[in-house]
Amino acid sequence: MNPRIAALLSLATLFVCTLSHPSYAQVDPRPIEAARAKTVLEPGDLQAIDEFVAGAVREIVRTRDFSQVGKARAALASKRGMQAQYVQQFSDSCKKYIAAGFQQATSTGLPEDRRFRATLNLLILVYELQDPTLAELALPYLGSPNKALQYEAVQIVTSTTVVERIKQGNWPLGTQILSQVQQAIRGGSPATWGLIAEFGAKLGTVDGISLLTEVADLRIAQYTSGRVQDSPQLDTTILKLLGTRIAAENGKTPAVIRRFAQLYSYVIQYLAKAFPILSDTQRQTWVSVVVEVEEKGIAPMLDGYPMSLRKAIEKADTTALMAEHDALLGGPASPGRLAAKWPFDYGAGPDGKVRTSPLELPPAAK
Repeated sequence: MNPRIAALLSLATLFVCTLSHPSYAQVDPRPIEAARAKTVLEPGDLQAIDEFVAGAVREIVRTRDFSQVGKARAALASKRGMQAQYVQQFSDSCKKYIAAGFQQATSTGLPEDRRFRATLNLLILVYELQDPTLAELALPYLGSPNKALQYEAVQIVTSTTVVERIKQGNWPLGTQILSQVQQAIRGGSPATWGLIAEFGAKLGTVDGISLLTEVADLRIAQYTSGRVQDSPQLDTTILKLLGTRIAAENGKTPAVIRRFAQLYSYVIQYLAKAFPILSDTQRQTWVSVVVEVEEKGIAPMLDGYPMSLRKAIEKADTTALMAEHDALLGGPASPGRLAAKWPFDYGAGPDGKVRTSPLELPPAAK
């Protein structure tokens, strides 16, 4: 048997045995606090760290009360340190015992609800610890059919600490994370798409921008299929990230501008077409996307831009809204103001000719 697997199974067995114990006392924090205060650690200090982490993770796996498990997670996360020996031992112990906890949650006869709660809490713990070396523990859950587990896993591997570590270079785990995130996008939800888009934009590399544009393509495809009726906040996130990229490159990547323009067009078209049937709350949500992107994305791009979309919305005039849409993003009469500043097109139409106006939003699917 692989030594690593054997070790995990051994640790998991210890966890299972502990579950049968009728009571559990909170781990004494004094030894690890003493170790954290030292400038040079001795073997006994390293053992104190290991024992505290083992007990804290065991408590998280055992506890059914979410209020109590939250305290256990916070207690462990609060014991992070700065001294090099301490940091290394704490990280190694966390990785060892959290991995064993995952093994227990998936390999024992626990009821499904307990297994889910234990797994979810361990993922939340990994995120709270903000240790990029622990991101490996989340990789198996990127493709989980359970959306809550998948979201937590994506949140871990796209965290700021992971971004910073990838940017430092020479990190094989970072390459693995990028590859698996790319694979996980299409099986993800709009909630995870937002995390991945922000992750790609923060990286700013070719691979990172590829993740951002892939998310944009998936959202555009939802509109194209007539199945977008929710998550307009995701549109705000994607459009602002694309707009920032366009400004940073001074419009040198037409493919990025095309995605920005097509997605923004679909948002505006949706608001115009669904305006009469949307509730006041729904209408305000979609309006906020159009106005925020116009104010923070379009206006900085185009000198002297008059906030025409907002003015049309304030008049509740959807005809005027679509006229301003055409003037900005392109229509039958002209390619629009955005293309006048940074030349781009919307690809080839059915006749093979280059389109200078965005695709029309199809009717909503029934």
